[in-house]
Amino acid sequence: MNSHKDAAAVATDATYVIVGASGNTGSIIANSLLAEGRKVRAVGAMRGGCSALCAKARKRSRQP
Repeated sequence: MNSHKDAAAVATDATYVIVGASGNTGSIIANSLLAEGRKVRAVGAMRGGCSALCAKARKRSRQP
């Protein structure tokens, strides 16, 4: 019988939503996922706090 863990491993086109991406922990998680080439949707309380993260995500999405 397949476990939930096995089913999650099959999802290769997942998008990760990080709430609090402008904070300490959220920014570390979002940057780590981006460094692995994962798709990230960042939600932050401060627009300026996410600007560097957004720029990094846009740059990565333009690379083949």
